[in-house]
Amino acid sequence: MGERKIAIFLGAGFSSEADLPVMSNFGRYSRDQLGTMTRKHGYGSGDPRDAAPLLIKNGKLYEEFCGFLQTYNKLNLTSFSADNMEDIFTLAEMMSVCGFENVQLNNYRKPLNEILEAIKLWLWKIYQRIPLHNPQRYKIDIHPYNIFIEILEKFGLSNISLITTNYDMSLEYIFLQKGIQVNYPISEEHFGFYDLCPQSSRVAVCAPSKPVKEIPFLCKLHGSVNYFIKESKTPQNIVNRKPGDKKLDDTNNLKIVADVANSSIRKSTIPNNAPSIMAVDAIYVLREVEGFIPAIIPPTYAKLRDYPWIRDIWRQAADSLIAADKWIFIGYSFPSSDGFMKSLISLARISHEKRMEWSCILW
Repeated sequence: MGERKIAIFLGAGFSSEADLPVMSNFGRYSRDQLGTMTRKHGYGSGDPRDAAPLLIKNGKLYEEFCGFLQTYNKLNLTSFSADNMEDIFTLAEMMSVCGFENVQLNNYRKPLNEILEAIKLWLWKIYQRIPLHNPQRYKIDIHPYNIFIEILEKFGLSNISLITTNYDMSLEYIFLQKGIQVNYPISEEHFGFYDLCPQSSRVAVCAPSKPVKEIPFLCKLHGSVNYFIKESKTPQNIVNRKPGDKKLDDTNNLKIVADVANSSIRKSTIPNNAPSIMAVDAIYVLREVEGFIPAIIPPTYAKLRDYPWIRDIWRQAADSLIAADKWIFIGYSFPSSDGFMKSLISLARISHEKRMEWSCILW
C-alpha cells in the first residue's frame, strides 16, 4: 500500500462542533431527538415517514433499556452512566457474550438480541444526520471544517490517513463538497456497494490494495451509519415479499451505502450532492425491505473476532500509524472502555522505536 506520512485520529469531538453528540452526553441528546421525532413524524403527526414507526419504537426501547440498567447501578462502583452511549452499548454486548437471552423491561421481557438491534438502529438515527449541510439552521460554523480539508490538500491527500471512532459521515460529506472521495480500506471479498438511488457517483471507493492518487484512507474503527450487514434471522415481512420485489442478496457480507443522492427515497427528500443515507426513509428500505441492520460496532474485544471487514480496517489503521512520521489527535479522549485502542497505539509506538524520530500532536 502507498506510504501515508501523516495519521490523523478523529474522535467524537471532531463532529461535536457539527451538532452531533459525544458519547458522554448521548442520553440527553437522544431523549430530545426522540421527543422531536415523535411530535413531527409519529402517529397523528400528519407527516408519517415510512421509517418513523420503526425508529420511534427502537428509540423508546433504547430508553427503556437505559432505565433498566440505571435501576441496577444506583450504587455506582464502576462509573456507569445511563447517559453514556459507550457504557450502554458495551454492557449490552457483554450481556450477550455472557449468554443473557432476555431482559425484564417494565412489565414485559425482551430478547437481548432485539435490544442490541434497537441500540444500533437508534444510533443510526442519531448519527445519520449531517447538520453541516444546513449550517444556518443548526448554527454551525463550517469554516474550520473547510480549512481542515484545505490543509490536508496542501500536505497531499495521498500522504494522509484518517482514523476515526465516529459513526457519522460528516467527514465524507465535507470531502464530497470539495469533489474528493475517500478510500474505505476493506477487502473486496468482504463488502459490496448497495445503491439506494440510481448510482451516478459515490462518496467513497474501496481499493485498499490499489493506492489511488489524491484519495485519503478513512478507517472507521467502529463501523459507520452507511455500513450494513444482513441479519441472521429473516424478518416476517421479507418472507412475505410480493412477486416482482427486488431479489434479496443472501450473503452475509458487508454492504456499503455510498451513493450520492439524485432522487428522493420513499417519503424522504435529500439535499443535492449529499449521501443518500441522509434520507430518514433509507432505513426503511434497508431494514424493512432488504433485511439489513446497521453495522455499528461497540468498543469491545469481540469486534475483531466477529467481523472480518473490521479486521481489514484495523489492520490498515495500524499500518498507517506505523508508517506515519506524525500523528495528530483531534477530539479524542482515550476512553478507558476501549482497551483495543490503547493496544493499537502501543503497537504502533513500539514499531516506531526502530524508525526515525516522529511527533504526536493533541488538538
